[in-house]
Amino acid sequence: MLRFRADVLLRNGTLAHQHAGLLAAHGLVDVAIEPRTLLVRNPTAVDNVLGLRSWAATAAQRGALDPAEARPFEEQFDDAVVAHRFTYAVTFFLTAATVT
Repeated sequence: MLRFRADVLLRNGTLAHQHAGLLAAHGLVDVAIEPRTLLVRNPTAVDNVLGLRSWAATAAQRGALDPAEARPFEEQFDDAVVAHRFTYAVTFFLTAATVT
């Protein structure tokens, strides 16, 4: 699911993993990467912003996932919400460098 999202649903979904190398390749120095993790416990906020609950259905509609596999993803989402154990985390990478 995450691979589909990174490769298909997000523009430049894997670019953060390439930043340091790109900066260094263009002559920048002192390249530093700082991870920042956002933790969200409010499922409505995550679903409203990211459409998290629909990721599997979207993957199935685009042929990247068997439709029978999409429903369990939604059920796990719903079960976590009902049980008050929903947690979503995403890590952002802040990349900085010095121009010489």
